[in-house]
Amino acid sequence: MLVSLNPAVVVRSTTQQEPFHFWAANQFDIGGSTQTANDISLDGSPNMTVAKAGYAPPQDAVQQTSVQQNTVDAEYGHSAGGVIGVTTKSGTNGIHGSA
Repeated sequence: MLVSLNPAVVVRSTTQQEPFHFWAANQFDIGGSTQTANDISLDGSPNMTVAKAGYAPPQDAVQQTSVQQNTVDAEYGHSAGGVIGVTTKSGTNGIHGSA
């Protein structure tokens, strides 16, 4: 849902938007009519299975999100639309978290 803050992203989902609701992960337009043609990349690897996301990291584990419109580079060959990049935080041996 962080990507919906980008002015080029329009959420088209008619289902409920929840943090771990994987079905609507691809229901948005990025820079045009690209609904269900986008990809989500988690730490550089594809994270989409048809219209569902494979994994949604906890909010505290996300370091950065990025939105790329109309990616035509061969590196992003899994999508016909945009690519959402999610980078997770690197960890340490100490216990961290929030309640």
